[in-house]
Amino acid sequence: MKAMAMRFVKLMAGLFLISLGVVLTCQAGLGIAPWDVLHQGLAAVTSMTMGQMSIGVGVCVLVVDLLARERIGLGTLINLVFIGVFMDVISACNARLGLIPTAQSLPMGLLLLVLSFPPMAYGMYLYMSPKMGAGPRDSLMVAVTRRLPCSVGVCRMIIEAIVLLVGWLLGGTVGIGTVILVLLNGPAMQLCFQLCHFDVEAKPNESVAETLNAIWMLRKTKAAAGAKGK
Repeated sequence: MKAMAMRFVKLMAGLFLISLGVVLTCQAGLGIAPWDVLHQGLAAVTSMTMGQMSIGVGVCVLVVDLLARERIGLGTLINLVFIGVFMDVISACNARLGLIPTAQSLPMGLLLLVLSFPPMAYGMYLYMSPKMGAGPRDSLMVAVTRRLPCSVGVCRMIIEAIVLLVGWLLGGTVGIGTVILVLLNGPAMQLCFQLCHFDVEAKPNESVAETLNAIWMLRKTKAAAGAKGK
């Protein structure tokens, strides 16, 4: 049961760090990642927060994933909700405490942007390593790749180009930081995976049913062991 609990702890810690990285990019003011541009743009034309729009977009993408018959894990659903929740919590705490300043100059903006890479890369490792399911947007990328005669990289670029354009038209922040994030996020994540000796393809992600079944079997084993001890 401890091993299962640790998987959930790693998952939640990873999502928190990814959310912290997103807030850092927002505070840098130089442009944010494509999906976050969409979330910010939608938030700008509604009365909702960026975190709430992240959840809303995630739900829509999840519906597409389900229609495309992609493998949905418990981690997929947790990712959908908690990245948005953590983004809003971190932003609210920062508004009160002012721990992450808003960049007032290019050097300060670049510094905040650079500081966003470690939490996002390590957070991605922590969130993916329990193998409890990819996020809705990652699953969408896989679904598109299966249906188009293009590589994963090309499909990702197509999806991100579309969401970036829509987000920008809605008022999302696009700038040099967006270009830096698009170019360096992947390599930073890959470097982190290598340092942590993590192979993404070593083991398939669990479905929701598989994870719940594993928890149920652990509870039965623990209950049986307790009864035997008596």
